[in-house]
Amino acid sequence: DFHLDHLLNLPDVTVSSCQQHEGFIFLQLDLLNEGILCPHCQTYTDNLHQTRPILVRDLSICGQGVFLKVPRRQFICPHCGKYPTEQLEWMEKRRSYTKRYEEYIYEKVKELTVEQVSKTEQLSPDQVQNIFSRQAALKKKSWGMPERLSMDEVSKKKGKGKFATVISDVDTSSLLEVIDSHKSDKIIEELKKIPLEIRENVKEVSVDM
Repeated sequence: DFHLDHLLNLPDVTVSSCQQHEGFIFLQLDLLNEGILCPHCQTYTDNLHQTRPILVRDLSICGQGVFLKVPRRQFICPHCGKYPTEQLEWMEKRRSYTKRYEEYIYEKVKELTVEQVSKTEQLSPDQVQNIFSRQAALKKKSWGMPERLSMDEVSKKKGKGKFATVISDVDTSSLLEVIDSHKSDKIIEELKKIPLEIRENVKEVSVDM
């Protein structure tokens, strides 16, 4: 168990059991903290109301997909009387993937197609696209005043003509924009929405042929 805990590397979590089924590894988790701070009034409570187990996809181990069996705990706050659900720092609310797994999928789609990632990760194309779009929106920052831009297309679905255009700041390696097309008229339309003073500040743009 110690080795699994160390390998999993999630805070306040221990692995209570491990099973393998149809090429996937299922890890049953127990949470080590007894209570939480109520998000409504900041009062500590360990008065458990109910536990609803959920399955959460995580990074693969030794080439095998991993699902975490996570006990989602709801508490009763003795101060304000509300029923807060515990929020875990390594996964977003109402998501069925860990934050690090969503980050991994995002990076893979930047290298491959949505269809290729879908096949290797045994996810549906819609699931992969949803993760990529959500991560792109989270990573999108204010343009600032970039001088050098990179524009490249990302294939969303292999062989189906579904492309997105990714625009990045070369000097900071930061994502600036994801345009849901690779057609010049659509790209121009979206770029015209950027304030003129920012566009006029650009000195170089790197694109492939």
